[in-house]
Formats: sequence, structure tokens, C-alpha cells
Amino acid sequence: NIRPNLWRGRLDELIRCMEDAFGCADIVKLGSGEKKFLEENGVDLEDFDIKLIAVTKGREGSELAHSGISVSVPAYRVEAVDPTGAGDAYMAALLASLYSMDKLKDLTLDEQELRLAGRFANIVAALSTTRRGAWSVPEVRSLARIEEVKPIVEKLIASR
Repeated sequence: NIRPNLWRGRLDELIRCMEDAFGCADIVKLGSGEKKFLEENGVDLEDFDIKLIAVTKGREGSELAHSGISVSVPAYRVEAVDPTGAGDAYMAALLASLYSMDKLKDLTLDEQELRLAGRFANIVAALSTTRRGAWSVPEVRSLARIEEVKPIVEKLIASR
């Protein structure tokens, strides 16, 4: 999470730290506000060798970019109570979906796989907002009832 307010008077240092981190990262997840902050401060994520970029947009879903493929994934609609931890839930679910597809090491995804990973991450993040606090991530088994992500759930359960 990028917290510019904690870097008052040292934004140049923050930008350098972020650029150093991006230079080492294969996967980056940002909120839309964080992406906007970086763009306003001259940081172009395409200048780095990041294999997968995910930008979460709350009720507007998320966008994923990988090897010239960009997908916009709609949000999963729920009655949100508390967004605390939704970004962490999204990232955990994104990594779990890549693992279930055996794509975590090489990160070679086609558009359908990228869209499915984003959808799974959106669903888990959305469901995590239906209770208070950051510990409200749904159990993997409870996701099996959602047909569109059943293949990921089945692989995750089988890998335990």
C-alpha cells in the first residue's frame, strides 16, 4: 500500500523506493488511487519488467495487464459492510488462482486465464467485505457454489 501522507516532504524518496520495488517485482497490485498517484508523479509501470499488473477499482471491479493483454473484470456484487482487508484478499485470491492453474512460476497466461484469475480475485475480495474486519476472507470450500470459479476452487481443495 502506498501511503503518500506518511512521506510528507519526502515524495521523491517514496517514488524512488517504489521504482526500486517495481524493478524487482513480477506481480504488482495497486488500487486505482495508487495508480493515479504514480502516474501524476511520472511513474509509468510499463517502464518496468512487471509480468502481471492488477489494479483494483472497488465496486468497478479490476483491471489486469499481462504481456500485452489487458482485461477489465467486473465486480462481484455484494452488500459491503467493511472494505478493510479487501485488497489483501484480492491479492491472496489472485495468487491462489495462479497457483491452481500452475501459472505462478512462469506467469504465462492467455486472456481467458487472466480473466478467470481476476474474476476469482474479485469474488473473494467482494465477499471479504461482507463482514467487519480483515479476517472475513471466505473459506475456499464455500466458494465452490459459485459456478464460474469452480475449476479454481476444485484445484485448490485437491492440492491441500
